Amino acid sequence: MPDPDPSRPPEPPQHEEPAQHETVSNGPFWLMVFGIVVASFSVMIYQQSTVQRSIVVPDFNGLEQQGAGIFSANCSGCHGENAAGSGNGPTLIHRYYEPGLHGDSTFYDAITHGATGHHWNYGDMPPVDNLKNEEIAAIVAYIRKLQTANGIHWQ
Repeated sequence: MPDPDPSRPPEPPQHEEPAQHETVSNGPFWLMVFGIVVASFSVMIYQQSTVQRSIVVPDFNGLEQQGAGIFSANCSGCHGENAAGSGNGPTLIHRYYEPGLHGDSTFYDAITHGATGHHWNYGDMPPVDNLKNEEIAAIVAYIRKLQTANGIHWQ
């Protein structure tokens, strides 16, 4: 289109400024990736600490053998086969439960009255109904034998 006023000098051509690219910080992305990695390792370490993969199972005497059967029927649903732990409850083959820290009476109390979860994130343990003191004694003998066979002793 011709310039209406020929006496005006022509305007220099207008160049558009190059578009400014917004710099997007990768910080939030890498922070999220880091969080996922840390969470994954935390879960892996937690699972390894609560569920032992292999338990040494010793020969049991009469009381311990009786305890194995009672444990299997009443406790293994949460504490796993041979007290190795499960997704529902902790292993009892752990230093937390050695006789010097959790005496036999602690097992009696937990079985008869339940226990507040304090070492693991499984929640509280409900009481186990209908077990006699003799049956609890057999369970405790069984657990202590398993602990001893796996290197957990009075400290």
